This record gives sequence, structure tokens and C-alpha cells, in this order.
Amino acid sequence: MDEEQKSLKLAASGNVITFVYTIDEGQRYNVTYIAEGEGAVAPAAENAQVLGTNGLQGATATPNNGYRVEGWYKDDTKIAEGDVLSVAVIAANLNTSNGVYADTTFTVKFTIRTDLSYTVRYLEDGTAR
Repeated sequence: MDEEQKSLKLAASGNVITFVYTIDEGQRYNVTYIAEGEGAVAPAAENAQVLGTNGLQGATATPNNGYRVEGWYKDDTKIAEGDVLSVAVIAANLNTSNGVYADTTFTVKFTIRTDLSYTVRYLEDGTAR
């Protein structure tokens, strides 16, 4: 067994041998959020105990002016749309190692908004025309 992550207890009573397997509850994994392009994401990272997702809050993307969230990705796979990456989506896409959750990185990508229009007016110096 991997001594860093697991323990094994053996108990004998009569003809019965009992094995008890436990995970070191101090083992944690990191979830990292990266903003790619014109915007930001918060928080940049969070962590939780390897057996669950308690303590994870999810992440919120904030696009720069003139941009919108294109989507949330794990590696090259789009896993969600919108500004918020929920804990449910995170939990469904976490990496695992030896049957427990492991470090995972999610990336939010931004794209330029195409629903905006601008009017440019050129004025003669010193006039309103």
C-alpha cells in the first residue's frame, strides 16, 4: 500500500480477521482556475479533502469590457458556459488518482462581443459639426 495516502489495520477475533482501510484525512487536492484572454477569474485556486468536494465554492469569471465568457474548459474539452463554474460541474470533471480526487485545472476563455456597435463621428476642430 502507498504509505502516504493509505493505512491498513488488522484485527483478529477468533477465526475472523478484519481489515479496515482508511484514507489520511489530511490529504487534499488543489483546484486551479486560469483566465485565458481578456478577463479575470476568482478565486485563482481552492482545495478540498481527497474524498469529497466539501469546501469548494466554484469560480466566477469577469470579462473585460467588450468581451464575454466563451466557455470553461478542462484540457481542450469545453465543460460549461456562462460566467460561473459551479461545484456540480467541477465535481463531475475532477481528476482522480487511486480512487480519490486529484489536482485539477480549469480554464475560462473569453471572446470578443459581436453584439455591440459603435458610431464614430469626426468633428471639425472648434465646431460641433
